[in-house]
Amino acid sequence: MYALQEKALEYKLLKQEAENYKVAYENFRDRIQELDISQELLTSNIQLVDEAIIPTKPIKPNPKKDILMGLMAGFVLGVGLSYFLEYLDSTLKTSEDIEFYTKMPFLGYVPLVEKEVDKKDIGLVTYLKPYSQVAEAFRNLRVSLVFSSSEEKSLRNIIVTSTTPREGKSFIATNLAISCAAAKEPTLLIDADMRKGVLNELFKIKTKKGLTGVLAGMYSWDEAVVDTAVSNLHLLPCGAFSPNPTALLNTDKLRSIFKQMEEKYNRIIIDSPPILSVADAVILGGECSGLVYVVKANEAPLNRILEAKKILGKKVNVIGAILNGAEIKKDSYYYYHYYHTSPEKETG
Repeated sequence: MYALQEKALEYKLLKQEAENYKVAYENFRDRIQELDISQELLTSNIQLVDEAIIPTKPIKPNPKKDILMGLMAGFVLGVGLSYFLEYLDSTLKTSEDIEFYTKMPFLGYVPLVEKEVDKKDIGLVTYLKPYSQVAEAFRNLRVSLVFSSSEEKSLRNIIVTSTTPREGKSFIATNLAISCAAAKEPTLLIDADMRKGVLNELFKIKTKKGLTGVLAGMYSWDEAVVDTAVSNLHLLPCGAFSPNPTALLNTDKLRSIFKQMEEKYNRIIIDSPPILSVADAVILGGECSGLVYVVKANEAPLNRILEAKKILGKKVNVIGAILNGAEIKKDSYYYYHYYHTSPEKETG
């Protein structure tokens, strides 16, 4: 009896297992039929357009394309960088810059001197090299000054100054005075930089008398004036360096001295200290007929120039500005060398 029950239990287990396999088989068969049907549907919509071709060279990298893209990117970046640097550069380079930004009349260019004469001749280039392009530039400046004044108020005494040191104000004042003297005008050149005057050394004149002693009442101004190697040009040196030249200039005696000088000289050129360094230029400018402003090309920042112009105010008559050290293109501004004939060429 016990053995029969055991057989019956074993039968039930085997029957249950058989039914499970049957169900799994039927599910598997149905799934195969579904896959066959879907495969037939997919393959029926596919058409062969082109046969696949094995590439003969790699898609990337493409050297020609990469080089071209690099050149284009470099060009764009270079142009953008140049415009950015130009935007940051606030220095003045052309006459248009001076007239537009500073609102000062433009008197003329003075080209780079080093390209025409020796270094030792730079200071007196108009006298030593009268047929150079630089000398012609100063003659043009003199003409500009003459036409900038009216008959009623001639520019008898002119102060030459700049924003900061090393912009060439002494060089401009000296050669402008030489140009005036060469035009048969009795000219007096005054070294009013009583702190760092250089005109004594430039003209190789050794004297202790000068503007400092004249303003201090030690001697008269005509006793301190000396002759130079240039015909019609006389020099009033700065004299002994003074610790406080501003106090000497800020007196009524300066006005009286200028009036006496104007009776003897047709043109008085005054070399003054820079505007932003000391107040001497403002004091001298108030006593003079006009002021010539020297701007060093590619060096003088606009904000400093505007600051100096504000210091000058309306008391000083600013005649105009000179662009010193400009790189003049041969066909743009000066044609002097194309038609002028020097005496050496005439005799040759």
